[in-house]
Amino acid sequence: MVRRGRTSLHISGQTALNFCICDFSGFLLYDSHLPIRAGARGNNGESRAGACEDREDHPMAMQYEYIAIPESAVPRAACAIFQHLLDTYASETSKIVSVWRGFAPENMNFKPNEKSSSVHEIMKHQLLSERRFFAEFIGLPDEPEAAALLPGDLTPEAFWRRDEELCKARLERLASRDEPWWLETVPFFDVRRQRIWIFWRRLLHTAHHRTQLSGYLRLLGKPVPSSYGPTADVTWQGADPTRSVQAAERK
Repeated sequence: MVRRGRTSLHISGQTALNFCICDFSGFLLYDSHLPIRAGARGNNGESRAGACEDREDHPMAMQYEYIAIPESAVPRAACAIFQHLLDTYASETSKIVSVWRGFAPENMNFKPNEKSSSVHEIMKHQLLSERRFFAEFIGLPDEPEAAALLPGDLTPEAFWRRDEELCKARLERLASRDEPWWLETVPFFDVRRQRIWIFWRRLLHTAHHRTQLSGYLRLLGKPVPSSYGPTADVTWQGADPTRSVQAAERK
């Protein structure tokens, strides 16, 4: 059963539809839609506290302004035990897009130090490196030619739209793979690893570069979007970050 409440919220000058979503697949999913800023108020000026009347004291789901790949767009895996791979790849790509959307075209050459990569270089590396992992190491067929990978317009929007496009196409091809394919050991640089191991290593690599650019947003004085929990710029009702010994002690 999914219980929902909704109210129209005024957030940073824009009106957004807010959903409380509870008891999804037996737990609360915190990466669905638009992050709610602390102190947001309904369009009638009331505090959002209590605005979602039928939420029955459930915490409010984290939400995003833009969802690159919503849950409904993730294909079903041929082997259900690998569905979490597709769900996580889609979710991580949506988080990448949320970060990349925070940059303006004039930020593309920004780097915090001469030894650092620029915003443009990191976005470029993400597209090229991910293609290499899926084509060369994982062996996923029908990857685009590397020469045609990068967008013609070297802006943040062009890059995040290309990343979204590439992920959606890969999800369809990954969904049909069976257990023997995922568990097969294949070459990975100078060693051999299972395809599923390489897949998770790829997602960790991607998260590393997303974190780099999250830091760049902060240095540029721009809001940092939420990835796995609240930030100094984004929070929501029910957010429960672990910042104390008491919170860590919970069982």
